[in-house]
Amino acid sequence: ASSPPLAKSRTEGEIASHRTRILRHDKPQGLIRTKKQGGDEALGDVVVFLDCHVKPRAHWHEEIMSQISDNNKRLVVPVITALDVDTWKENPSLAAPGKKMCLTWNADFEWCNDYPGPYVPLMSGGLLGISKHWWQLTGGYDNGMLSWGGENLDQSMRAWLCGGEIVVAETSFVAHMWRDPNKPKTKLRYK
Repeated sequence: ASSPPLAKSRTEGEIASHRTRILRHDKPQGLIRTKKQGGDEALGDVVVFLDCHVKPRAHWHEEIMSQISDNNKRLVVPVITALDVDTWKENPSLAAPGKKMCLTWNADFEWCNDYPGPYVPLMSGGLLGISKHWWQLTGGYDNGMLSWGGENLDQSMRAWLCGGEIVVAETSFVAHMWRDPNKPKTKLRYK
């Protein structure tokens, strides 16, 4: 329930030119329920989730689409780089590119880019592509989840336990705005 509504900030022509639909809730539903509804109501063969605070490079989608077309039981994640919140440009010096995450024995998430092979043990979270077929077969996100934090574990476990896989698209780069305690505009804002 954004204010002002997103649909009012774009013309119908702009929305149609991107083959986009805008779904709106009257009351906030939480991030994961909102993503689940979007995935469930998507009309295409592939569902892609990107956070609102990212900037993909040109052609970011090509390898993601190719990887999914090779195996419709595959989740595909991009290489995640850093976005400078002041310039809205990719800035590799802010953080090392992230490709793969692992779960530690302390139940923490850590980048494990050196993990061998093409497979990703654990997705990092909100940046991924999945076939609509696999989304429906696995049930998408858990409808009981409200905010971020856990959807990556949920989807990773569903993929691996249900006969799917997770791979990284090595030529797909998406710059992500990371939280910085010295920059108030990156502060988490939940009501």
